[in-house]
Amino acid sequence: MKFNAADFFEKLEPLVANGISIDQAMSIINKNISNSLIQEIQNKITQGSDLSEILAKNSKIFSPVDIALIRAGENSGKLSEFLKKLIAYRKHQTKIRTKIKKSLFYPSLILSVSLIVSLAMIVFIIPQFQTVFSSFDASLPWITQQVIFLADFIKKYGLFFLLSSILFFITLKKIIADNKTARYFSQKLVQKLPILGKLLEKNHLSLCCYLIATTQQSGIPLLDSIELAKQASPLLYFQTKLALCQNALQQGALFSEALRNQNLIDAENLAVLEVGEASGSLPAMLSLIAERFANSTEAQLDYLNTLIEPVIMLFLALIAGALIVAMYLPIFSMGVAIH
Repeated sequence: MKFNAADFFEKLEPLVANGISIDQAMSIINKNISNSLIQEIQNKITQGSDLSEILAKNSKIFSPVDIALIRAGENSGKLSEFLKKLIAYRKHQTKIRTKIKKSLFYPSLILSVSLIVSLAMIVFIIPQFQTVFSSFDASLPWITQQVIFLADFIKKYGLFFLLSSILFFITLKKIIADNKTARYFSQKLVQKLPILGKLLEKNHLSLCCYLIATTQQSGIPLLDSIELAKQASPLLYFQTKLALCQNALQQGALFSEALRNQNLIDAENLAVLEVGEASGSLPAMLSLIAERFANSTEAQLDYLNTLIEPVIMLFLALIAGALIVAMYLPIFSMGVAIH
């Protein structure tokens, strides 16, 4: 049976909440779900390993957020509480991912089908005009000549460029995965993309504020809370900024001041954070900010959904228009050639 992390946490939480030890809970889960990873987790827990330590060794299955929240639960002695927060967080992220997939599925399908049809016309249909016109000793219109040139180029080199592109992206992905500097600059590049960059940034700010608020509510010191948020973020430049915030706090700066210096949060949310620091309600204000960023992320996704379809339709209209002109100009010119 394939391992499902969300299902695993949902089965583990009620057992731990009812006072069952993690060792016994894993034994119960293992009896109901036959899976090698669950067996491995149970064996290592029996040997004295922490759950967070085991999850960290399976980072391809468990996210940094999973590991960070489980570690916070173990350190605070409130594992059940943090499992509940982890389950809620996962459900929210699943909702965001579903919305992204839903937003991109229909436009991607339309774009793919249209490009395949356009490619078929370029390669198989439009070049036939060259044979017809050659029998009348007439030259093709300029745009039709360019389309035919493109068709010849695709026939000769299309497969080579396709395979080269696949190899290039596989190599690039491996370099980014293995090289920390390359990963840092690729993430910074994505951050600067219009709409998408802001979307990712707000999603990570929501995650950061949520984790710090959650751990603060459980009595974990602020520096340790920031450390957990840093470990949970996959973005290297985000980790760097959070590390600088930690340094500023160690030198006596307020959290809001440290965030302002790193340009991590806008002025409106910084004002909310300052109120939280002054009133002793920092966790509550951080939860509010996390919710604001989460709502803003969803709003931007809706905006992206309304924007992407017209852009794709415009792109397809330009391609279709160019192909129609390339096909019909020779037909209009054919009467002159015959005459």
